[in-house]
Amino acid sequence: MKDEELKGVNETQPTDSDEETLDFDIFGDLEDEYGEEKEKEPEEKPDKTAEWDREEAIKAYKNAEKKLGDMGRELGELRKKVESIAEQPATTTKAYTIDDIPAMDDLTLDTFLNTYKLQLSDPDVMVNDIEMYNRLMLEFQALNTEKAARIAKERLAKEEEAKNLTNLQAKVKNEFNLSDNEAKELINLAKKLDSKPGSRDLEAAFLKLFPDRYHTWTATRNKSKLEQAKTTPRLPETKASPTNKVVTAEQYRRMSEEEREQYVNNASLEELDALWRELKK
Repeated sequence: MKDEELKGVNETQPTDSDEETLDFDIFGDLEDEYGEEKEKEPEEKPDKTAEWDREEAIKAYKNAEKKLGDMGRELGELRKKVESIAEQPATTTKAYTIDDIPAMDDLTLDTFLNTYKLQLSDPDVMVNDIEMYNRLMLEFQALNTEKAARIAKERLAKEEEAKNLTNLQAKVKNEFNLSDNEAKELINLAKKLDSKPGSRDLEAAFLKLFPDRYHTWTATRNKSKLEQAKTTPRLPETKASPTNKVVTAEQYRRMSEEEREQYVNNASLEELDALWRELKK
């Protein structure tokens, strides 16, 4: 049986003349037609280090070395941070009960209150599960009671603090002979030393704000103490100081608080009177 011929194919073979007519560069013609260009080879960038002298090369090496050192330190710090984070134990959420409400911090208490308000605002809760609704209401009331107690406690603390401040201001005003504004200024400075300033804090603030008046006040207070004791103490005689030394007002001002206290406690009434008259000048 003869093979079936492929339809549409000419049985004749091309002649030499036909080959000559088909002799053309099809790819070259396509490139010309679409204007494709050959890839350009990348231009080599000039070597900046070629013209470096010795000093420039040393400087560049030191800069590179410093940069590598900085990068190494940064990498080390990042590794430590990653290790510390990996070593931290996973945080767990604490399950609170109604008995834990008094021990809650303020943020946790407010969070629970807002959550319960949101749940109770849903009308389906009371309709679909009355038991759940009653339990939520009971816990919500306990949270509200704790919140109200904390607000009341905070208000009482503020009132007590204001009362103590008023009493302290009156005490400072009378003791140091100050005006209302001066007393307030002194107390504000003393509270920077301690939130609950004592007598030493108040005296330190008095010395800082009104040094001359403080020295006068100290001398007057110590003189009053000596008069009440009805004694005339003397400085003990020592090799360094065989007799009492007369202290001028300028020397007294330069003394530390401890030195003033020691001098006043050991000086005679005559010496204190002389010092007092000189301080008043």
